[in-house]
Amino acid sequence: MLTKTKPSCCRFDAYCTDVLGTANLSWIFGRERNYYYMERPEGRTDLILQGTEHDTCNLLITGGPAVNDLASEFGSYFGITYTYIPGVSFEMYCEGQSIFLDIANDYPRKDICIVYLGRQNNRNVLITWGYGWYGTYAGTLVMANSSVWSYYSGHHLLLLEWEDWNSDGLVQYSEILVRYPYS
Repeated sequence: MLTKTKPSCCRFDAYCTDVLGTANLSWIFGRERNYYYMERPEGRTDLILQGTEHDTCNLLITGGPAVNDLASEFGSYFGITYTYIPGVSFEMYCEGQSIFLDIANDYPRKDICIVYLGRQNNRNVLITWGYGWYGTYAGTLVMANSSVWSYYSGHHLLLLEWEDWNSDGLVQYSEILVRYPYS
């Protein structure tokens, strides 16, 4: 469990859904079982994230490189890479695993997300990075569900797929599949 102050980070020009997704995530880090052990997690955009927070605090990084420079920085540190062919496809890779999105035929009806929990310099960094806002938001819904933590407690990498099964344009938890690790 994360224990120090936990800034949640989005870039200044992040989509409102990235900010809402950060709110989904941050509340769960403010409590441990039934006891609250910090007054509240802090939300920051890249413009107001302090240097000491960047360098020493646990971080919740929400959104991919298109909306969050920290996703590029820490994604690179943890070996998260991607191949993007505009209008055609997007694929993310990490630790020998990958997840693919056929943008031309499936987006925005489908989206993908990588969730990565890593350690860097004695602190925890949680990256939730989707191709688009649907994928990122799906990742925050999954990580806000504490039962997911128990089920995948031995894993630090999740690859997720969201599909709008009811065609309402909204992300619901029941529409999210964990593609890795395989259940």
